[in-house]
Amino acid sequence: MKSKYSYFEEREFILLLILSVIISFSWLGQVSLFDVDETVFAQATKEMLNSGDYITPRYNDINRYDKPILFYWLMALSYKIFGINEVGARLVSALSAVILSLGLYTFIKEFIPEKDDFRTTAFYGALSFILSVYFFVYSHAAVTDMLLSLCITFSLFSFYRWFACREEKQIYFLMIFTGLGFLTKGLIAIVLPGFIILLFLILQKDFKSILVFFHPKYLLCFCIVGLPWYIAQFSVNGNEFIEQFFLKHHFKRYTEVISSHGGPVYFYVICLFAGTFPWLFYLISNIKDFIKKRDPLIIFCAIWFLSFFIFFSLSTTKLPNYILPGIAPFFILTGISIKKAEFNVSFNNYIMIILGILNLAALFFIIEKYPDFWGSIIIFLFLQAGLFLAYQFLYKRQLIYIFSVFLVNILFLTFLFMPVANKILQRTLYVYSLYINEATNSEEKILMYKVNKPSVLFYSDRKVIHIPKNEMLEEMSSSMPRYAVSFNKDKDIKVMLDFGYKMLNNDRKYVLYERDIKEKP
Repeated sequence: MKSKYSYFEEREFILLLILSVIISFSWLGQVSLFDVDETVFAQATKEMLNSGDYITPRYNDINRYDKPILFYWLMALSYKIFGINEVGARLVSALSAVILSLGLYTFIKEFIPEKDDFRTTAFYGALSFILSVYFFVYSHAAVTDMLLSLCITFSLFSFYRWFACREEKQIYFLMIFTGLGFLTKGLIAIVLPGFIILLFLILQKDFKSILVFFHPKYLLCFCIVGLPWYIAQFSVNGNEFIEQFFLKHHFKRYTEVISSHGGPVYFYVICLFAGTFPWLFYLISNIKDFIKKRDPLIIFCAIWFLSFFIFFSLSTTKLPNYILPGIAPFFILTGISIKKAEFNVSFNNYIMIILGILNLAALFFIIEKYPDFWGSIIIFLFLQAGLFLAYQFLYKRQLIYIFSVFLVNILFLTFLFMPVANKILQRTLYVYSLYINEATNSEEKILMYKVNKPSVLFYSDRKVIHIPKNEMLEEMSSSMPRYAVSFNKDKDIKVMLDFGYKMLNNDRKYVLYERDIKEKP
């Protein structure tokens, strides 16, 4: 017969598993891939499978040095199992998100054990992570960030387990996950975790432990996992790989704005609010208590989260996903804070009021911008109203209804908002791509004038000639492809017409051209 503790623990784990799978895997294949990052990875992996070259990723037949190889390998494996499609492209991130959420629960349960309640700190920490915008977005995105977060989080979990129990196997786990992180996104998987470990040990005055990680057998473990691909890549591409991968996509990305991805120093304050709302308020409410305590776990989590937050706030290139590997400690501290505020009725009332105000603001914005969205909005309003009414008749379990309201929000994003957003942002290019695929042979190329949308490559299955300037059009005027795409701007349309193209289709944003019109899409 199971103990009360194991029964509660099992119920929590199963519920978190079900929720994480539902949110991560729902509609993976129901919307087309989004430009730009998703489709670049999907297309590069597609070209990897077609070429059989598993060392150097290529995009549009050009070597791509932006990221290391592990994500491409895993996506290629997913393609082989599920086909070259949206599910195959996104599965790695969805699976990584589920594993990360359960790993977060297990870690908190290990160091903050509670044996007499179903709703434990571990449950609240993992549940708030699963019901966050960060989890929703990056579990559905065919990009490296959720996999990187999994590798870095598990490597630092392994370190803290070693710090607490001094089991040697945890150092090996640390090195293995660090090596996998290095294969996922490069030096960031070594530099920031290394700094976090170093600073934590210094603050704990455990100076002798610092040298432990430099033992040759542990370094050898890291090298076996993390270095072979880098050696192979350098042997094939030499200094070009070093210059592009390390200098451009590591150092220049930090000191210069790459691909117009800049932002103010407070950029991640906004990202954190949007990505962790409303759980951020619980953590903020408990900061004073965290500062007073000298608990090693709290210190470790604070160093971990602040290291990522401050480091990337000072970076010149900024994207919302950069701080994702620092989110796990945020939700550990959030779980502690939510558990403390569980029966704080007035605080939970404030959270519900804020949720209501922001939901109404979002709805007014959607109604104004997208009038066709009314049906989805009415369904959403009925669900919200039901939950808010139920909330008013409860006292000690109000927190569960805050989670329920946000679960409705996440499901709304998944089943109603995402298809509409995809239709607005991607539908035209998707239709153009399928038309070009049917109208051309595999050897023909597409001209993209001032447009960089990798989805066209992925869905048309044709290579692209990118033309950013008029002068380049003049240079190739005698050998222009039959089909072309440009933005729906008067000056761009005029240029294309002057070069002998005729419009096949013109929507609000993109124009499809053909040199000899045969049939319209």
